[in-house]
Amino acid sequence: MAINITHEGYDPMGALTTHRGLLETCPAPECQDRVLEQKDAWGVYCPHGEKIVERDPDRTDPEGYPVGRLVTPWPCTVDGCTLEAFEADQQPKED
Repeated sequence: MAINITHEGYDPMGALTTHRGLLETCPAPECQDRVLEQKDAWGVYCPHGEKIVERDPDRTDPEGYPVGRLVTPWPCTVDGCTLEAFEADQQPKED
């Protein structure tokens, strides 16, 4: 039994079409752009939209999944949005 994997993409004329295979391995430029956008979007964001945890490009967990690291320096400049506030907010969720 064969499993067919497809994803939506565009043909050379710009019409919506179905591409065969996984998005990650599709050679179409627009599909590769979507893969890069998904990788760039990975992380944790503060309530003001700033990415505060990003993917560590040099590490993965034992199963091969991405590992995060804090963005330094702290990217958000809104009063009260600090590393300490973020850590205090995360503390109850870890217990």
